[in-house]
Amino acid sequence: MAEQSLLCVNCAAAPPAHRRTWNRCTICVERNLPSTYYCGEECMLAHWPVHKEYHKEQKRKEKLEAEAEGKEATW
Repeated sequence: MAEQSLLCVNCAAAPPAHRRTWNRCTICVERNLPSTYYCGEECMLAHWPVHKEYHKEQKRKEKLEAEAEGKEATW
């Protein structure tokens, strides 16, 4: 069985044997956040309301850290 972190975050399906991982959230990739994997677009769309809140929280944290350091956020 695949590592827990490589399972589809929405349906918990493991990638097939011929693939190492599923597709990743492109926003997580762009922001260098821990990868969130989806087996397909249907699962990504179904999980997006939850995952969007994760991204909002990450932006808040980045903004607070930047303000504490006297810098502007990178997004």
